[in-house]
Amino acid sequence: MMRRYAIVLLVVVPVTVLSFVARADDSPATAMLDPDGRPDQDLVKVDNARYYVWREANGWHIRTAAKGFLKFKGAIKLHRGTFGKVRQIGLETRGKYADRWAINASRNELRFEIYTGGSFDGFDFDVRGKDAEIEYDLRIGEAGRRMQRRIFVGRNSAHPEKSTFTLPAAD
Repeated sequence: MMRRYAIVLLVVVPVTVLSFVARADDSPATAMLDPDGRPDQDLVKVDNARYYVWREANGWHIRTAAKGFLKFKGAIKLHRGTFGKVRQIGLETRGKYADRWAINASRNELRFEIYTGGSFDGFDFDVRGKDAEIEYDLRIGEAGRRMQRRIFVGRNSAHPEKSTFTLPAAD
């Protein structure tokens, strides 16, 4: 009888431990992203380039932040919705590294190319459309690298699985 328990322990315990380790390794990237609330981080004092994306009662917010001067490029596409008000934050309109952005005539896509260094830049916007979804395509650097681990979503600063991801516009 004791030998049977020993065999069960040798088989069941390692499987249970491996199962626990796999669950403990699940990152926020694999879970449903919760965009609510500003990320609980300093948006200016950063070690590396990054994006912050969050939703509050007054609308959506996206910020770029970098310690050194760096290019951020991307698109925000709305499915089943349109942009309402859009406010630029910290963007420069002149000089060699002028920030560029535009919304298409249908008001369902915003494309941007922003240069950020030592501070943050970005947009605040609201979305019109009952069932609207927001698709983000966010890239960093001159080569437009996809770096999902440098995208922080919501107060929990969760990372999406890819640098192109979709969130529901309304909660």
